[in-house]
Amino acid sequence: MRVFPRLLIVLSIFGLLVSAQESGPKAIKAIVFTEELSIGGARADENALFGASVGFNVDDRGNFYVLDWDDKVIKKFGPDGKFLLAFGRAGQGPGEFRNPSGVRFAKDGRLYISENWGNKIMYYDANGQYLDQRILEEDIFDIMTTPAGTHLGHAQIAPRYVGEGPVKDSIALFDGNFKPIIVFHEESFTFPDRSLNQAQSQAEIASTFLARPTAMAEMGPDGRIYFGRSDAYAIDVYSPEGKKLFTITRDVKPMAYEKKDIDFYLKNKEEQMKSMIQSESIVKEISRLIRFPKNKPYFRSLIPLEDGRLAVMVDYNGFESSTLDLFDAQGRFLGRVETPFLLMAPLFKNGKAYSLARDEDGFFSIKRYRYEIR
Repeated sequence: MRVFPRLLIVLSIFGLLVSAQESGPKAIKAIVFTEELSIGGARADENALFGASVGFNVDDRGNFYVLDWDDKVIKKFGPDGKFLLAFGRAGQGPGEFRNPSGVRFAKDGRLYISENWGNKIMYYDANGQYLDQRILEEDIFDIMTTPAGTHLGHAQIAPRYVGEGPVKDSIALFDGNFKPIIVFHEESFTFPDRSLNQAQSQAEIASTFLARPTAMAEMGPDGRIYFGRSDAYAIDVYSPEGKKLFTITRDVKPMAYEKKDIDFYLKNKEEQMKSMIQSESIVKEISRLIRFPKNKPYFRSLIPLEDGRLAVMVDYNGFESSTLDLFDAQGRFLGRVETPFLLMAPLFKNGKAYSLARDEDGFFSIKRYRYEIR
């Protein structure tokens, strides 16, 4: 008769173990994307023809705000993809841009745009009407305001003229007065020696950036902040107030650069340089002189999903596919999946996924997808 209490205890423990296993993270095998809408591309009308540098964001109603950096204008499209209006222009006055870093949304519904190397934030209503601007004491850009009223951003101190001294760059969380709460990353770099010719100088810059780890920070829909450096698979997760919650890690080895990776990089680099350097021979010489490190970064970008989940873009295969590691809201690994296309400037919001795409003619478009995580 004494055996039964022990048996009950064993069964109870076994039941707890099974329950714990069942309540653990469910493995993910795939993300299925179904395209719903496309804005832009080579055959689009003039309102949806975008330049070589494009950024976008989507509000809670599904409206698109597309920043065309070349034209210094923001275009608004409805959830159905129809062009609605355009606002902004090049300049240094109120409501004008020189180096806009993208459209963001404040809690009160206003749009705001921070100026790269301009020390200001400009505010607009949903119809593109200029409202106000805030002048900053320091050059802080790519600003994301959290629900707690703190600001995630990049700060940079640069000499007046290129080559006169080092450029100091940092990523930090700032309070409401833009005073640093926590500095995630600091580094400085210098431009190449002036004695180098144009090809040598440009190749040296590209080689330096390839070899130097990339620091990146993103804010999720709930205001969580994700920070990591590409030289280690370790991503720190913070609350909007700056409290460290946990670190996401994986025990993996970096992947080596293959010929296809180098060819893809050089092809895109040459296309970018052709718009700035008229000499094809110099462009080719730059490509020839670029040096690649042995290994690729541990990851390429951080993509906050909904419900506190995170996707880490581990690598990409040209414009053809992306490799993602997925984690739940507690930082537990859910699985590695492949997407059928390259996620460029990806955004997951209100049950939809968005990404930039580039066609064979080099024109950009913005895609909206339904997505299902399986």
